[in-house]
Amino acid sequence: MRYLSFLAEILHNRFHEEKGLRTPSLAFQTVQVFVTRIGGLGLALLSNLALTRWLGISAYGEFVYILAWVTILAIPGEGMGTLVVRETAFARRREDEAAFAGMMRWSLTNIAWMSAVLALFGFVPLSFHAGGLTARPGAAILLGLAGVPFVCLQTLAGSVFRGSRRVELTVLLNEIVSPGLLAAWAGGCLLFGIGASAAMALGGRLAALIVVLISYSLLLPRLGLHWRWQTGSPAQVTDWRTSMLSLTLLKGVNTIVARLPVLILGLMIGPEPVALYSLASRIADTVVFILYIMTMTTGPQLAELHAKQDRRGMQQLITHSTVAISAWAIPVALALIVAGRWFLSWFGPSFVAGYPVLVVLVIGQTVNAITGTIGVVLTMSGLERLVLKFHSYGLALTAAFCAALIPVWGPVGAAAGSAAANIFWNIALAVQLYRRLGISSCFCAPGFFRRGDTTKAKVLENTNKLH
Repeated sequence: MRYLSFLAEILHNRFHEEKGLRTPSLAFQTVQVFVTRIGGLGLALLSNLALTRWLGISAYGEFVYILAWVTILAIPGEGMGTLVVRETAFARRREDEAAFAGMMRWSLTNIAWMSAVLALFGFVPLSFHAGGLTARPGAAILLGLAGVPFVCLQTLAGSVFRGSRRVELTVLLNEIVSPGLLAAWAGGCLLFGIGASAAMALGGRLAALIVVLISYSLLLPRLGLHWRWQTGSPAQVTDWRTSMLSLTLLKGVNTIVARLPVLILGLMIGPEPVALYSLASRIADTVVFILYIMTMTTGPQLAELHAKQDRRGMQQLITHSTVAISAWAIPVALALIVAGRWFLSWFGPSFVAGYPVLVVLVIGQTVNAITGTIGVVLTMSGLERLVLKFHSYGLALTAAFCAALIPVWGPVGAAAGSAAANIFWNIALAVQLYRRLGISSCFCAPGFFRRGDTTKAKVLENTNKLH
């Protein structure tokens, strides 16, 4: 019955007032983001369908290999974005517009020069191996690297909207507009018989990034934030720099874990296994579709609840979100295992060979889903270093599995490494979350369905203060 009442809250209390603005409530915003991301999921699949049909398995492998490097080079944008989400939520809670303005100036200035420098240095590792991947590496590499600053700035802009609880606008631009433009580009090239190459696909992606970034700048005034170009205090800058370093390392580990199998496959074997693994990975990501939504929508709320030391509210929020995540993930995982071969055949006969890869990745993502939003809970509670430590262990595990198994099993070995890391750090962090905060994130943990029992949390909170 409690979940029926939760649904009634979604339908009845759609908005709450905050500083004179009608901001969507968390529950209604989650539904908005869900509906938008359903469309985004369809467009993402359509985009990959058009790309695989247009490029073929080899050129598609080149495309995703270069994108893997670009994503790694844009890691500072991810770390800065997480910081912006947290600090924007804090600034709005405290009504401290000066802190927000100083943080935005500092983050924009730093991310601009860092992304430019990383894009320049990124040409070296890509050029080193590109000759084995494509006959014309120069254009594809340059177009891919040109997108690094735009990816970082887009992440930063989207983080401001997330921190302001306008996640639906972030999802609209990132999940609908961006893949829709890329799908239109690939579909148009396929329809009109334009020559297929990784460079052409990366050029379309760069154009989509620019359009999305312009859209963010046009929508920014709707947040009601008074942005003055001012400098933060030395103490604030020091705090931001320290947090940004930890968050960038954390995001870096996550991103490298996700992209490492692609990089090792490209270096050891070639573009075809890269294509098989990448497509299977994108399809397996549908298992954690709701997890991504909950991560985006609950992050600012968790930061505010932690600032108020409201453990009861955090537990209730996590319980609701994990139930919703699991209700989606388990049926989708079973469907992909049963009908995976048929689904892969949509993208071309060559991709059916990726079915074993898909099954292994789906198992890993199912564990990821049923343990809930562990990472965001710990990060928004200021425990990002703990998350970083366990994700670093997962990175080492992924590297060891991939190095040992890829020469034997190819893309299936890469999938095994990725799934092993997923299972390890999710279980380890679930244990740490309960030990540190007294919060249960998965069904098998104590106190998951308890709504008012905060005795464990209070004891742990007092213990943490003593230490």
